[in-house]
Parts: sequence; structure tokens; C-alpha cells
Amino acid sequence: MLDPRWEQLAEILVNYSTTTSSGERVLISMMETDTWPLARAVHAAAIRVGAFPHIEFQSTLLQRDLM
Repeated sequence: MLDPRWEQLAEILVNYSTTTSSGERVLISMMETDTWPLARAVHAAAIRVGAFPHIEFQSTLLQRDLM
């Protein structure tokens, strides 16, 4: 279960800040694993309004390991 504060912030981002609507494609770009709870909450909020969310994960630690 997510912290209700993440869910509340996600609702504000999806329904007020970006006014995401049904059928829209939404890119959720997250850095490191600390942002995972908010990314999950935004993903769920976007699904609820009928949007098509996609999560992109970026990690500087992983990039360093791959180089």
C-alpha cells in the first residue's frame, strides 16, 4: 500500500497540474529507486483517468556500472 501523501500528490499532478485526459500517453521519468513510490502513484492515477502511462527508469549508479 502506498503512502496516501504520494497518492494525493499524484492526483494533483494528473488531474490539476497536467490535466491528463483519457487516451493521452504519459511518460513518467524516474531517477533512482527513491522515486518509485511517486512513479507508482502517478501511474495508477493516470490509469484511473484513462491515460496510457509509460515509466522510464534512469540510474546513474547503473550507468556507471555499465561503462
